Amino acid sequence: VCTVRLTKETMSLLLRVVLICTISITESQFPSSCSSYDHGDVRLYNTYTNDDEDGALQLCYSGTWYSVCDYDWDCSDGNVACYQLGYDKARQVVHNSDNYFGYWSHIRNYYYSCSGNEHSLGSCYSHYTSSYHCSPSSHAAGVRCVKASDSSCSSNGALRLVGGQSSHE
Repeated sequence: VCTVRLTKETMSLLLRVVLICTISITESQFPSSCSSYDHGDVRLYNTYTNDDEDGALQLCYSGTWYSVCDYDWDCSDGNVACYQLGYDKARQVVHNSDNYFGYWSHIRNYYYSCSGNEHSLGSCYSHYTSSYHCSPSSHAAGVRCVKASDSSCSSNGALRLVGGQSSHE
């Protein structure tokens, strides 16, 4: 049994230790440098689970991993990202992905607009957006990929009707 007297100084030290440990674990699991990858490669960032199919989408740009902005992020974009990662398609696209997969400090203020037939995000139309501020803490795009091609894609918060007599029930 240990007794520790918490003072302002010990709390500050404890907070620094926890912060340094957390940053070190995240950096070793998900390094910010992508110098050993090709420009335009993508990865999924997920600090909450070890599920390789779900995560915040990151793009290798100029030697650094950047989160992809969720501006106009939809199933066509998610399908291309999943295909680039070796999956069949997206099961779900996620906005504000830090709430689902963890926070990443770098984000590019670019959005992607894919038709869904491209083989990589780099093949999609991309554009810098100044009208929409892409904050890494609330505007990172995420995706949940699947190997099976029989599922349909949805956005987080979307509803799907099943079991009705028609497609409208």
